[in-house]
Amino acid sequence: LLTAQYLRVRADDAATLVLERYLGAFGPASRRDVAAWAGVAQRDFAGAWDRLETVAYRDESGTELRDLPGAPLPPADTPLPPRLLAHWDQALLAYADRERIIPPEVTPLGLTLSGDPTITVDGRVAASWSYEDGTLSITPHVELSRAARKAIREEALRTARFCEPGARSQEVTGL
Repeated sequence: LLTAQYLRVRADDAATLVLERYLGAFGPASRRDVAAWAGVAQRDFAGAWDRLETVAYRDESGTELRDLPGAPLPPADTPLPPRLLAHWDQALLAYADRERIIPPEVTPLGLTLSGDPTITVDGRVAASWSYEDGTLSITPHVELSRAARKAIREEALRTARFCEPGARSQEVTGL
């Protein structure tokens, strides 16, 4: 028979492994971010935070963010290329404070609830997209510069070729 003590040790090991994998993918992050992503209370990771070696940072508002030691951190001024994200992409769901990736003017669209594929520009959701029969359609949700539109179009064409590599042609519309 499994004892309660054995089950507790297994749950603690699992929480530590989940925390380590989460930070490896999305760190630096707050304790609240990890709990929100996992759909559990912060206390469910309390022991894992104690067992896992982490380093501390502070964001612009003073919130403590933790990460794995030695994890690469690009300079704050690193340019971020446009990215086409899939339905319910983890980058959209990884943080309790979704304003990090979804601007306030886009939030009312409920893109994380609908699961619409999205496009990030400078690391923030700027548009949504769909693909059908060789056509990748883009719906901008914020003003886009000419340079951003060009970069999105290039990334969209690469994505269209990935979606349907045998298509006779690919087209990008909506920009």
